Amino acid sequence: MKDNLTSIITVNFNGGELLTECVRAVLSSTVNLEIIVSDNGSSDGSLTYLEKTIKDPRLKIIRNKQNLGFAAANNIALPHAQ
Repeated sequence: MKDNLTSIITVNFNGGELLTECVRAVLSSTVNLEIIVSDNGSSDGSLTYLEKTIKDPRLKIIRNKQNLGFAAANNIALPHAQ
């Protein structure tokens, strides 16, 4: 039987270093998981900082070209969840 995988989706818009702290906290869990960051066109370097800081295959990043809003960004990420 295959282990269950929990998918966590978080939406980011200029979250700064808080985004990386959030992702780090999720990845520290003992649960079998993946985290999907759906970014709404951030311009504050939060994605660059995240990518430099965390190298983990459980992290997926979706780069939306503009701020689509919370619900739309979640809906875009949903098909990527395992």
